[in-house]
Amino acid sequence: MNDPASILVVKPSSLGDIVHTLPSVRQLKERWPQSTITWVANTEWLPLIDGHPSIDHVVEFPRKRYRGLAAPLRMGGFLQTLRTQGPYDLALDYQGLFRSAFIARASGAKEVMGMSDTREGASLLHKNNVSVDSTIHAVDRYLQFTREVTGVDAPAVFELPPGRLTAYPLPERFIALHPFSRGVGKSLSAEWVEAFCQAAAPMPVVVVGFSTTVV
Repeated sequence: MNDPASILVVKPSSLGDIVHTLPSVRQLKERWPQSTITWVANTEWLPLIDGHPSIDHVVEFPRKRYRGLAAPLRMGGFLQTLRTQGPYDLALDYQGLFRSAFIARASGAKEVMGMSDTREGASLLHKNNVSVDSTIHAVDRYLQFTREVTGVDAPAVFELPPGRLTAYPLPERFIALHPFSRGVGKSLSAEWVEAFCQAAAPMPVVVVGFSTTVV
Protein backbone atom coordinates (compact mmCIF):
# COMPACT_ATOMS: atom_id res chain seq x y z
CA MET A 1 0.00 0.00 0.00
CA ASN A 2 1.20 3.51 -0.82
CA ASP A 3 1.63 5.80 2.16
CA PRO A 4 -1.82 7.33 2.80
CA ALA A 5 -1.92 11.09 3.23
CA SER A 6 -5.29 10.95 4.99
CA ILE A 7 -6.79 8.12 7.06
CA LEU A 8 -10.37 7.81 8.31
CA VAL A 9 -11.00 5.70 11.42
CA VAL A 10 -14.63 4.64 11.88
CA LYS A 11 -15.35 3.52 15.44
CA PRO A 12 -18.40 5.45 16.70
CA SER A 13 -19.00 3.60 19.98
CA SER A 14 -19.05 2.51 22.71
CA LEU A 15 -16.77 3.54 25.57
CA GLY A 16 -14.91 0.24 25.88
CA ASP A 17 -14.74 -0.26 22.12
CA ILE A 18 -13.13 3.14 21.61
CA VAL A 19 -10.58 2.51 24.36
CA HIS A 20 -9.78 -0.84 22.75
CA THR A 21 -9.02 0.95 19.46
CA LEU A 22 -6.62 3.56 20.89
CA PRO A 23 -3.47 1.39 20.50
CA SER A 24 -4.30 0.79 16.84
CA VAL A 25 -4.65 4.49 16.12
CA ARG A 26 -1.31 5.14 17.80
CA GLN A 27 0.28 2.52 15.54
CA LEU A 28 -1.26 4.11 12.46
CA LYS A 29 0.27 7.45 13.41
CA GLU A 30 3.64 5.91 14.19
CA ARG A 31 3.68 4.11 10.84
CA TRP A 32 2.57 7.18 8.86
CA PRO A 33 3.42 10.23 11.01
CA GLN A 34 2.76 12.64 8.16
CA SER A 35 -0.77 11.30 7.60
CA THR A 36 -3.83 13.16 8.78
CA ILE A 37 -6.01 10.88 10.92
CA THR A 38 -9.72 11.61 11.31
CA TRP A 39 -11.92 9.64 13.74
CA VAL A 40 -15.72 9.35 13.54
CA ALA A 41 -17.29 8.94 17.00
CA ASN A 42 -20.66 9.31 18.67
CA THR A 43 -21.32 12.61 20.39
CA GLU A 44 -21.04 11.27 23.93
CA TRP A 45 -17.55 9.82 23.35
CA LEU A 46 -15.88 12.87 21.81
CA PRO A 47 -14.15 13.91 25.08
CA LEU A 48 -12.36 10.56 25.10
CA ILE A 49 -10.54 11.23 21.82
CA ASP A 50 -10.67 14.99 21.30
CA GLY A 51 -7.10 16.22 21.75
CA HIS A 52 -5.57 12.74 21.43
CA PRO A 53 -1.94 13.07 20.25
CA SER A 54 -2.43 10.66 17.34
CA ILE A 55 -5.70 12.15 16.08
CA ASP A 56 -5.82 15.27 13.91
CA HIS A 57 -9.58 15.65 13.45
CA VAL A 58 -12.69 14.30 15.15
CA VAL A 59 -16.02 14.17 13.32
CA GLU A 60 -19.12 13.98 15.51
CA PHE A 61 -21.65 11.31 14.62
CA PRO A 62 -24.95 12.23 16.33
CA ARG A 63 -26.13 8.64 16.60
CA LYS A 64 -29.45 9.46 18.28
CA ARG A 65 -30.59 11.38 15.20
CA TYR A 66 -30.09 8.42 12.91
CA ARG A 67 -32.11 5.51 14.16
CA GLY A 68 -33.95 2.90 12.12
CA LEU A 69 -33.52 1.45 8.65
CA ALA A 70 -34.03 4.84 6.98
CA ALA A 71 -31.10 6.40 8.85
CA PRO A 72 -28.73 6.40 5.83
CA LEU A 73 -31.25 8.53 3.94
CA ARG A 74 -31.15 11.22 6.66
CA MET A 75 -27.38 11.45 6.98
CA GLY A 76 -26.76 14.01 4.24
CA GLY A 77 -25.52 16.78 6.54
CA PHE A 78 -23.25 14.47 8.47
CA LEU A 79 -21.72 12.98 5.32
CA GLN A 80 -21.09 16.44 3.93
CA THR A 81 -19.20 17.36 7.10
CA LEU A 82 -17.27 14.09 6.95
CA ARG A 83 -16.21 14.63 3.34
CA THR A 84 -15.07 18.17 4.13
CA GLN A 85 -12.21 16.66 6.15
CA GLY A 86 -11.23 14.53 3.15
CA PRO A 87 -10.43 13.37 0.63
CA TYR A 88 -9.35 10.16 2.35
CA ASP A 89 -6.86 7.70 0.95
CA LEU A 90 -7.82 5.00 3.44
CA ALA A 91 -10.91 4.30 5.56
CA LEU A 92 -10.69 1.66 8.31
CA ASP A 93 -13.90 0.25 9.74
CA TYR A 94 -13.12 -0.95 13.27
CA GLN A 95 -16.82 -1.30 14.19
CA GLY A 96 -17.78 -3.91 11.63
CA LEU A 97 -21.50 -3.12 11.41
CA PHE A 98 -23.60 -1.96 8.46
CA ARG A 99 -23.76 1.62 9.75
CA SER A 100 -19.99 1.96 10.18
CA ALA A 101 -19.30 0.29 6.85
CA PHE A 102 -21.76 2.67 5.17
CA ILE A 103 -19.97 5.65 6.73
CA ALA A 104 -16.58 4.35 5.61
CA ARG A 105 -17.79 3.74 2.05
CA ALA A 106 -19.76 6.99 1.81
CA SER A 107 -16.71 8.97 2.91
CA GLY A 108 -15.37 8.60 -0.61
CA ALA A 109 -12.12 7.00 0.54
CA LYS A 110 -10.02 5.39 -2.18
CA GLU A 111 -9.56 2.25 -0.08
CA VAL A 112 -12.12 0.94 2.43
CA MET A 113 -11.01 -1.90 4.68
CA GLY A 114 -12.72 -3.93 7.38
CA MET A 115 -12.28 -7.11 9.35
CA SER A 116 -13.42 -10.62 8.49
CA ASP A 117 -15.71 -10.86 11.55
CA THR A 118 -18.05 -8.07 10.45
CA ARG A 119 -21.82 -8.36 10.84
CA GLU A 120 -25.01 -7.06 9.21
CA GLY A 121 -23.53 -7.42 5.72
CA ALA A 122 -20.85 -4.81 6.39
CA SER A 123 -18.28 -6.78 4.40
CA LEU A 124 -20.23 -6.09 1.22
CA LEU A 125 -19.45 -2.38 1.57
CA HIS A 126 -15.74 -2.87 2.20
CA LYS A 127 -13.36 -3.02 -0.73
CA ASN A 128 -11.03 -5.29 1.22
CA ASN A 129 -11.62 -7.49 4.26
CA VAL A 130 -8.69 -8.54 6.46
CA SER A 131 -8.77 -11.92 8.17
CA VAL A 132 -8.71 -11.65 11.97
CA ASP A 133 -9.12 -14.11 14.82
CA SER A 134 -12.57 -13.48 16.29
CA THR A 135 -11.76 -15.48 19.44
CA ILE A 136 -9.08 -13.13 20.78
CA HIS A 137 -9.54 -9.97 22.85
CA ALA A 138 -10.80 -6.91 20.97
CA VAL A 139 -7.55 -5.00 21.56
CA ASP A 140 -5.54 -7.82 20.00
CA ARG A 141 -8.05 -8.26 17.16
CA TYR A 142 -7.91 -4.57 16.22
CA LEU A 143 -4.11 -4.65 16.40
CA GLN A 144 -4.11 -7.73 14.17
CA PHE A 145 -6.18 -5.77 11.65
CA THR A 146 -3.89 -2.75 11.96
CA ARG A 147 -0.78 -4.90 11.63
CA GLU A 148 -2.02 -6.24 8.30
CA VAL A 149 -2.63 -2.68 7.11
CA THR A 150 0.63 -1.14 8.30
CA GLY A 151 2.97 -4.11 8.13
CA VAL A 152 4.25 -3.20 11.61
CA ASP A 153 4.01 -5.39 14.72
CA ALA A 154 4.26 -3.37 17.92
CA PRO A 155 2.94 -3.78 21.50
CA ALA A 156 -0.27 -2.10 22.59
CA VAL A 157 0.18 1.37 24.06
CA PHE A 158 -2.81 3.26 25.42
CA GLU A 159 -2.66 7.03 25.04
CA LEU A 160 -5.36 9.33 26.38
CA PRO A 161 -5.97 13.02 25.67
CA PRO A 162 -5.38 15.49 28.52
CA GLY A 163 -9.10 15.54 29.31
CA ARG A 164 -11.37 18.36 30.34
CA LEU A 165 -11.79 20.14 33.63
CA THR A 166 -14.49 18.80 35.92
CA ALA A 167 -16.41 20.35 38.77
CA TYR A 168 -15.00 17.74 41.14
CA PRO A 169 -11.52 17.92 42.71
CA LEU A 170 -9.42 14.96 41.59
CA PRO A 171 -6.13 13.60 42.93
CA GLU A 172 -3.03 14.02 40.80
CA ARG A 173 -2.89 10.29 40.05
CA PHE A 174 -5.83 7.91 40.17
CA ILE A 175 -7.50 4.94 38.51
CA ALA A 176 -10.74 5.59 36.62
CA LEU A 177 -13.15 2.68 36.87
CA HIS A 178 -16.27 2.47 34.68
CA PRO A 179 -18.17 -0.51 36.09
CA PHE A 180 -21.44 0.01 34.19
CA SER A 181 -22.70 -1.49 30.95
CA ARG A 182 -25.94 -1.55 29.00
CA GLY A 183 -25.56 -5.27 28.50
CA VAL A 184 -27.41 -7.51 30.92
CA GLY A 185 -25.04 -9.04 33.43
CA LYS A 186 -22.03 -7.03 32.20
CA SER A 187 -21.91 -4.39 34.93
CA LEU A 188 -19.71 -4.99 37.94
CA SER A 189 -21.53 -5.60 41.20
CA ALA A 190 -21.00 -3.34 44.21
CA GLU A 191 -18.99 -6.16 45.78
CA TRP A 192 -16.66 -6.35 42.77
CA VAL A 193 -16.18 -2.58 42.79
CA GLU A 194 -15.31 -2.68 46.48
CA ALA A 195 -12.87 -5.55 45.94
CA PHE A 196 -11.21 -3.67 43.08
CA CYS A 197 -10.78 -0.55 45.21
CA GLN A 198 -9.27 -2.58 48.03
CA ALA A 199 -6.84 -4.31 45.64
CA ALA A 200 -5.79 -0.97 44.11
CA ALA A 201 -5.15 0.72 47.48
CA PRO A 202 -3.47 3.03 48.24
CA MET A 203 -4.05 4.31 44.68
CA PRO A 204 -7.32 6.33 44.63
CA VAL A 205 -10.11 4.93 42.43
CA VAL A 206 -12.62 7.27 40.76
CA VAL A 207 -15.82 5.56 39.65
CA VAL A 208 -17.16 7.11 36.44
CA GLY A 209 -20.23 6.62 34.28
CA PHE A 210 -23.78 5.91 35.28
CA SER A 211 -26.15 2.98 35.51
CA THR A 212 -29.83 2.67 34.73
CA THR A 213 -30.06 -0.40 36.94
CA VAL A 214 -28.91 -1.29 40.39
CA VAL A 215 -25.58 -3.18 40.33
